[in-house]
Amino acid sequence: MLFLIGLLYVQLGPFRAAYGIYQSIEQGNYSNLERYIDFSELREETKSQLRSYLAEMSHEKFSDPSMHLLFSGLSMSFTDGLVDGFLQPENIASLLAISKGVELENSLNAEEASDEKLSLYEMAEGLLKLPEWCSMRYLSWSEFEVTFIKSDSTLVGTQVFFQRQALDWVLTSVRFSDVFWRESLAG
Repeated sequence: MLFLIGLLYVQLGPFRAAYGIYQSIEQGNYSNLERYIDFSELREETKSQLRSYLAEMSHEKFSDPSMHLLFSGLSMSFTDGLVDGFLQPENIASLLAISKGVELENSLNAEEASDEKLSLYEMAEGLLKLPEWCSMRYLSWSEFEVTFIKSDSTLVGTQVFFQRQALDWVLTSVRFSDVFWRESLAG
């Protein structure tokens, strides 16, 4: 019985991690994001995707190979710095606090926010809505994938990956869809 409970605890890890990210944001306890997100891995994956998308875009825009090379070099150094600067817990915390209309210094701390946790009913209600927004599956014993499927969202086709680290799970990668890149970068 204890083994079954332990197995269930580990395999529910991606949901616990997603809920931890949600709670960190809702409570304004942004320092906890590092517990649920592997920022270094996320930065590297995001840079790789952005480089690929920009290289593809420059092939379409520039027929001259020297212009393509110049654009690729400039865009890589610019985007790497941008991603490295943006995907830091403190920067995301600032943006999330601003989007919530709160000063970062005045955001709730963990003690004040502890009574704002979702009830079991609210969590169940949210889980029931998941199938219309995303599909989820285990890729292996230690990898989990979430794919956004809601067609009217710019995130449609975007995949979020979680990996198990010991008993806990962390978000390690977000593979943005072509729809996202077109609508976000190309305008």
